[in-house]
Amino acid sequence: MLVYNRRWVQNILAESSVQTYLAAKGYRTDSEVQEIIKDLTDRIKPDTLFPHEIGIILGYPVEDVIAFVDKARKCQCSYKRCSGMCRKMFDAGYSVHQIIKNYKERYAT
Repeated sequence: MLVYNRRWVQNILAESSVQTYLAAKGYRTDSEVQEIIKDLTDRIKPDTLFPHEIGIILGYPVEDVIAFVDKARKCQCSYKRCSGMCRKMFDAGYSVHQIIKNYKERYAT
């Protein structure tokens, strides 16, 4: 459930930087507030990427939402790289204990 103040969200959606960002994400920025909210909530589904643009509707500045998405993307890349490395070592016969020890030796600061 998403409870929102229509006028407050309408003011947010009137900002040009917000319109540009949401348009790039596939939203029709010429729509009514409730239509944009409906489009947003339709994007919240299991097994899909979470629509971080919800932060804009919650009042976060568009620059903060973009920075968060960029940081999350970098973090996800790190996780994929780490899991790939661990998978290779596991497939090569390393035990979980050896993988952890090897990882700590290579990447611990």
